[in-house]
Amino acid sequence: MHNVINQQIILMQKNTDKYYQVVSFYIAAYLLAKGLQLVGINRDNPKQSIFIFLDTPEREQYIQSFNFAQENNPDVLVDVRNMIFAVKKLKEVLYQNKI
Repeated sequence: MHNVINQQIILMQKNTDKYYQVVSFYIAAYLLAKGLQLVGINRDNPKQSIFIFLDTPEREQYIQSFNFAQENNPDVLVDVRNMIFAVKKLKEVLYQNKI
């Protein structure tokens, strides 16, 4: 399973403009809650995982809003159920090697 994931990561690295990579667990959870598709996790560094998403035109605005929006700005708000699902999904993927 690990070899399959590594092969997917190598393929993704050849098409880096189609993918967005992020280290922050909370930004990854936010992007997942906003609807971006998680396509892989790079675990080459045992101390740090990199979450890999299929990039979208909206992703840049999501990151900007996450980092700099005012409190209660509608651009940064997500349904709490979506955020809880996203956190659970990321933890599942981290601990079980599944996507």
